[in-house]
Amino acid sequence: MAERVTSSAIEKLVRQLEKEADLPLEVKDQVRSFQAELKKVSSFLNYSEVHLNQQEVAVLENQIRDVTYAAEDTIKLINELIFNSVRPRRRWRKVGKLFHCFGDKRKLCDATARMVSMNERLKKIRDAKGKERDGGGSGSSHSGGFGMTVEEPDHVVGFDGEAEALVNRLMKDGDLQQNVVSIVGMEGLGKTTLAKKIYNHGLIRAHFAYRAWVPVPQEYKTADLLRCILKYIAIGTSFNHDQEAYEEDASEEELKEVVSGRLRGRRYLIIMDNVWHKQVWDEVKPAFPDDLNGSRILLTSRLEEVASHASPRPPHRLGLLDSEDSWELLRRKALKGNFCRQDLVEIGKQMAKKCDGLPLAIVLLGGILARQEETVETWSTLADNTSKHLLIQGKRGRGIALSYHNLPQHLKTCLLYFGMFPEDYEIPVRQLIQLWIAEGFVQVVKGTQRMEDAGEEYLNELIGQSLIQVVARRTDGGVKTCRILKLLRELCISVAEDQKLFLVNVNADHSNRAGSEPLRLAVHNDHNGFSLMEALSESGNNYQQLCSLQCYAPGSLGHINSIRLWRLLYNSLALLRVLNLGSIKVDRIPRGVKKLLYLQYLRVNAPNLTQIPSSICNLFKLQTLDLRDSSLPHIVPNEIWKMKDLRHVYFGSSASLPDPDNDKALWNLQTLSGVRPDAVLKRLMVKAKFPNVTKLSICSFNKNATSNFLESLDHLYHLQSLKIVNPCEFPDSNAFPLTLSKITLKETYLSAPDCIQTLEKLPNLRILKLLNCSVLGPEINCNVGCFLQLQVLCLVGVETEAWNVRTGAMRSIRRLVIRDCAKLVTVPQFHSSMATLHEVEIFKPAERLRENLLQQIKNPTEFILRIDDALVKA
Repeated sequence: MAERVTSSAIEKLVRQLEKEADLPLEVKDQVRSFQAELKKVSSFLNYSEVHLNQQEVAVLENQIRDVTYAAEDTIKLINELIFNSVRPRRRWRKVGKLFHCFGDKRKLCDATARMVSMNERLKKIRDAKGKERDGGGSGSSHSGGFGMTVEEPDHVVGFDGEAEALVNRLMKDGDLQQNVVSIVGMEGLGKTTLAKKIYNHGLIRAHFAYRAWVPVPQEYKTADLLRCILKYIAIGTSFNHDQEAYEEDASEEELKEVVSGRLRGRRYLIIMDNVWHKQVWDEVKPAFPDDLNGSRILLTSRLEEVASHASPRPPHRLGLLDSEDSWELLRRKALKGNFCRQDLVEIGKQMAKKCDGLPLAIVLLGGILARQEETVETWSTLADNTSKHLLIQGKRGRGIALSYHNLPQHLKTCLLYFGMFPEDYEIPVRQLIQLWIAEGFVQVVKGTQRMEDAGEEYLNELIGQSLIQVVARRTDGGVKTCRILKLLRELCISVAEDQKLFLVNVNADHSNRAGSEPLRLAVHNDHNGFSLMEALSESGNNYQQLCSLQCYAPGSLGHINSIRLWRLLYNSLALLRVLNLGSIKVDRIPRGVKKLLYLQYLRVNAPNLTQIPSSICNLFKLQTLDLRDSSLPHIVPNEIWKMKDLRHVYFGSSASLPDPDNDKALWNLQTLSGVRPDAVLKRLMVKAKFPNVTKLSICSFNKNATSNFLESLDHLYHLQSLKIVNPCEFPDSNAFPLTLSKITLKETYLSAPDCIQTLEKLPNLRILKLLNCSVLGPEINCNVGCFLQLQVLCLVGVETEAWNVRTGAMRSIRRLVIRDCAKLVTVPQFHSSMATLHEVEIFKPAERLRENLLQQIKNPTEFILRIDDALVKA
């Protein structure tokens, strides 16, 4: 919106000045002149945000911003002089005198004159765009269809391949049914630029009889969108002025009929740019007839839900520019004549890299550089502060900041939270959601919905709005790890610090910015805990209100003075809800931890911890206890059964749960990882001491104990995921609960025939991971009518030579991963025996297996093959 640049503060000050009846005439004239220019600027920006691309608007906003700020300062000065006067009757004389003596009137005149001059420069662009908007453009010569040419921005880089792929998709031979193609990506990626390139493409102009470019404002009227289409397709057609007048006064339904009538029988391309709401498609869809002639609608949006709502076909996801294209775009925008001196090249490439491949950021940086001297000193200074300059531009302008401001409040907080993680950090999603829940960010609104499911919905919304990048997916297709762009992270940190939501302390920077009292503190690059302890020691009382403390250290971890650290924590930070020390090694958890009564999330890296203090069980609010980084078996205190709110418990290795003295149970427990499957655990399971566990991981070298435990597994009525580590024997398939959908076996040394015969009978098994000597034998055979629900199969470090699948088995398989199976040389013919297979990933295959796969890909097939991370094409 234009008000991001034309500050509402100015309008308020102007209104205050206008109320003064005795205001000198010369000042009134300046106020009226300023108001008139302000309205012109607001009107033009509102129009440009709809009709121009983001890069063009960013440039315009930069031109306007400096003048606007100067005018605001001047009007504030006038306002203060008038309203702070003690003697009202004499204040105008004082103001006039000050104007003439100190030149404040000249400042106002100069500021207004600059705005007038700027608007004159913009007037030509505005007039040209106005003609184009009203259908008065001359269009262009066409070898085919009618429709005005839309102006492409200068210095387009990196879109040639993307444009050709989309042109081919829009003109796909044999696909005559009308369909929708979507371009999806975060704000500032160049979706509009790419769409304009496609719209003006010679093949597109020749292929489609009608083309229309429809910018869709965030607050739109369907009738206006339909009129926009009519004005585009009017070029080259004959209709009289009566028809035009009718269309201006027609209702929405009448306009739909008119558009449909004009398009009927013609092959058309309608590009709807920057669609914010999925309802837009519902409202305009009736106007687009499907005459089975290959007509297309192209949507651009930053929202995945808009694309999926308009069409089930996968959208074209626009990626970031690579380093080479980033530098090329920056060079073109920053340098006159595009020539760069050799001594500036490396500095320029460093700055381009800091833009994260985001075209809008590169254009903004190019605009900054274009106004500077082309010297090593100037560029080096900018290179040291690239993120800062881009952050200032981003917070004032469009792009990334706009994406943040348009989020609902609950997602704003969740997005800002990403700033607590280090730059380029690969964030584990399950940990992220557990942190959100502990912080109180996740609210359940669907009755019986789990908070974890609601948190995953939050994350998927942020991903769907192209704000968060997916790094890796789980075998079930869910997001395993994710990442935030550097520039967006910088914005999150800046906004969060302004709101006192959190503070990031990096590289032993112990200063508490502006004496703030943040609610959360993240300490980064803390290899030995020094930064953390110094920050807490030197902060005085500024951190007493902390509810969250997280520490992150890349690479090798150092040990810390545990006694001093824990004393600082429980004596100074009694309000903590989140304590994440997973990146710092400590040697103990003291009894004093019980003072942290409000803790809901606790992660501690104590490699040599053997006994968990009973005092930890006084943390009655604790939801997540994460000791997975501790490598020794744990002795768990009896008092753990008092911790009613526990939802997720992770032990490092083979922890033994105690037998409660009474009927207490952990009803909220969902994840139980790293426990020993002994007789006590079996008894607890049978007695329903953790009846709602959905994820269980067991580890023991006692083969008989593990086998005995598995025989009673059916008492876990909600179990979905089971991981077994170390040797065991399988019971009959009836011992496994019907809810089980994922099984992971590691170093279980099971007989392949016996193991497969049990697993293949599980009716709801969807994911099977056989890891590191989990099964033994020369062959794995899958029989007819078995593994009917299996969708994902992973074979890692399995020493079998042949994997055979009979026709009729694995009828739902979608994904196959084979890694480090050096002896495996025989696999099924995927195209015949596994018709549903979509993706095959093979790592370090035997040469014979590689040849087999390369031969299979030559046959007509629907699956994607990757060998050692490289895509293999037929």
